[in-house]
Amino acid sequence: MVLIASRLHLLWIATVCVRMRADFSSSNTLGWNTFPVPTLTEKNKADLYNPDTMPDNLRAAHEHNDEVLECIYLGRCFKNETERLEILFVLYTKMTA
Repeated sequence: MVLIASRLHLLWIATVCVRMRADFSSSNTLGWNTFPVPTLTEKNKADLYNPDTMPDNLRAAHEHNDEVLECIYLGRCFKNETERLEILFVLYTKMTA
């Protein structure tokens, strides 16, 4: 699923997980299962691609995916990383309440 390749998920991992040198150390209990995910419709779902080897037009599609995903979360694109994290933590708090 494209969620784990999204800017939102990468920001979440960078914020809640620890680092080992320059790499993130993510686990299912710390990074994966804690990521707040809105209910996704079949229309919202897509395939995951390798961002390192994709053609430019496919990379643009992934960038578009980030925009669409952010609109699912907020109804518009986020203004910045701070706003992304604020929404994710609000959803996480609701998810764990």
